[in-house]
Amino acid sequence: MRKIYLIRHGQTDSNNDKKFQGRIDTPLNTVGIEQAKKLAAYMKRFSLDAVYCSIMQRARMTAEPLAATMGLPINYMDEFQEVSFGDWEGLTYWEIKEKWPEEINLFFTRPAECVPPGGETFQDVQNRSFGTLNKILEMQDGNIAIVSHGGVIRALICRLLNMPLNSFWKINVYNASVSIFGGQDGNFLAEIINDTHYL
Repeated sequence: MRKIYLIRHGQTDSNNDKKFQGRIDTPLNTVGIEQAKKLAAYMKRFSLDAVYCSIMQRARMTAEPLAATMGLPINYMDEFQEVSFGDWEGLTYWEIKEKWPEEINLFFTRPAECVPPGGETFQDVQNRSFGTLNKILEMQDGNIAIVSHGGVIRALICRLLNMPLNSFWKINVYNASVSIFGGQDGNFLAEIINDTHYL
């Protein structure tokens, strides 16, 4: 059974400040850079055949040590970039709540039904990311890593496990975490979710 490794990027200053990043192209901070190195060292114990990555800087900076350690090129994919939060990007929860109280409540209670003003839905994110994952699995043999973002990884996990998108926030996906799935003939089995013990 082939393996799929879903990896979230390391910490950024916006993560540390609890800001909605979305499509703001922030780099890793010093903590995130160290997390990326520890992640790469941990992943040496696994067999990996390909690395796919969001085009965003924080994901690229996380994928680079991993790819170098494994001796693999990085395949950059637009479809694995983070959800667009539209007008919420760069703001904290409390700043958003002050201006959009009903929308931010819906975002955390029924996320599948929320459309951030000027942004995209989690269904949009799931459609583009899972569609791309399926294409990769059709053309790529062996074990793959996907280095992406919290929103994308949660949406993928919901789809891989046939969970409703309104269960989105029941899944923790920490910075520089690894979630491992076995996959065969379109069936997926969660082996590990949100592992960060190596940090």
